[in-house]
Amino acid sequence: MALTLHCSEPVGHLYPGKGTVTPGRLTGLIEMCDGVCLILAHWGGGLPLYALMPEVARSLSEVHFDTAASPFLYEARIFDLATSLVGADRVLGASDYPLMRHSVIRRQVESSALSESERLAVLGGNAARVLGLKSPGLPSAGCTGRARREDAEG
Repeated sequence: MALTLHCSEPVGHLYPGKGTVTPGRLTGLIEMCDGVCLILAHWGGGLPLYALMPEVARSLSEVHFDTAASPFLYEARIFDLATSLVGADRVLGASDYPLMRHSVIRRQVESSALSESERLAVLGGNAARVLGLKSPGLPSAGCTGRARREDAEG
């Protein structure tokens, strides 16, 4: 099971629906949700960029980032920057409310430096995996979190 949270950036332009669930508030919630697969809309309010901080990076093992609002908020290079910090397997291409045609997100992903397999994952494979949906050629494992990884390793 996955939980999607609507997040906002602490800076930048105002828009309808911009709230107060910003990266500073999310970090405490993420720690409290140990074992819960989280999907953070709006790129978690920019949280992937904080993954440069080791303590934040460690807390993001069960966190995925949705891109539905990406063209309204960020330049297309967010895909390259964020995936370099949290991994392409953590990015879900427009899994939140469909704010625009999917082709707009697809063009941003296709203009990125992601490999073909990373693009396919972002554009649907990751969502299928996280949500436990069957997708041709992809494992249907659901969200893998810290607890399950630790069980497998230990």
